[in-house]
Amino acid sequence: MKKVFTAIVLACFALTAVGQEHLKIKNIPISGTVQSFKAKLRATGLQNNPIIPDGSVLKGSFAGMPDCNFIFGGSAQTNTVFRVAVLTDSYKSWEQLKSKYESLVDSYSKKYQQNDQVHYFSSPYKEGDGDEIQALCNEKCIYLTVFDAPGGTIAIEIKGMVNEGRIMITYEDEQNFKKAKAENEKVVSDDI
Repeated sequence: MKKVFTAIVLACFALTAVGQEHLKIKNIPISGTVQSFKAKLRATGLQNNPIIPDGSVLKGSFAGMPDCNFIFGGSAQTNTVFRVAVLTDSYKSWEQLKSKYESLVDSYSKKYQQNDQVHYFSSPYKEGDGDEIQALCNEKCIYLTVFDAPGGTIAIEIKGMVNEGRIMITYEDEQNFKKAKAENEKVVSDDI
């Protein structure tokens, strides 16, 4: 009887695991090690960023935007990929930056369910004052939209970086994020 019960529990677990899908970027599931996942992205035409010689960042086009950087998050012990951030080329004009952000949000809204959106400036800045990029760089402006997607979440955010703005699109796989969190907690527990 114990063997039958164990077999049923394992079968139910296997069916649950099979039913869960990984979030996809460039139609590739965010799964496996960071290295194996990057190899799949290289097959789509992405290349190592020549400015960062260790190969940790890939460069290429994404969603019609050239010169994007792809940055990866891996779990602490098994280096399982759980997050991919795409950083666009820079914009010096707030109008161009905001327009591209709104265009991306519109495109993603056609495919995914919008979960949350935050847009605001903090004093002394306000939209229209001509200092929007400075507000971004001083962390006095937030433009963020989050989407629920099959297998995880996607966030589109305007980021300030040394007198320029960029858009960061972050894909976070739900299954692998849980694994990364558990591995990190184990590392911390082992250390303390």
